[in-house]
Amino acid sequence: MTDNRKEDEILSNFTQFFGRLSEAFPPKDSYEIYRDKAKSAQNQEDALSFMYKSVSEAKKMISKNAFDNIDGGLWVNQNARPYIMMKKELAELYVYFKLIDEAIKEYFDILDLDTFDNLNIRGNLASLLINEKRYDDFEKLISNYW
Repeated sequence: MTDNRKEDEILSNFTQFFGRLSEAFPPKDSYEIYRDKAKSAQNQEDALSFMYKSVSEAKKMISKNAFDNIDGGLWVNQNARPYIMMKKELAELYVYFKLIDEAIKEYFDILDLDTFDNLNIRGNLASLLINEKRYDDFEKLISNYW
């Protein structure tokens, strides 16, 4: 066997193993695992990658039809709360890495899902917008979500 074929076989076995391993954890466990990995990551790329996976895993807990006609009330669905919380943590990570546009977009997305603002997104977003002198976005926040 050539070295390339050995490497391909090892990579294939590795991928299959971790694929099966990820299936062994229910979404609740996996979103928390990925969140914790994001918090302990050594660089921005890894932290964001793990946090994206956390959000994705938390979203799997929500039934397909839960997003139909939610009209800002997704928070009332108990299974959706981890998803909204992980999106908040993603937004906070964006702020930490000074990815302000991404953070603002994420915060507004959360408010669209949870207009009752159970996680105090408006306060975090208002502070961020004022600090960044994003007055047009602040006006949008006040007029649409307050």
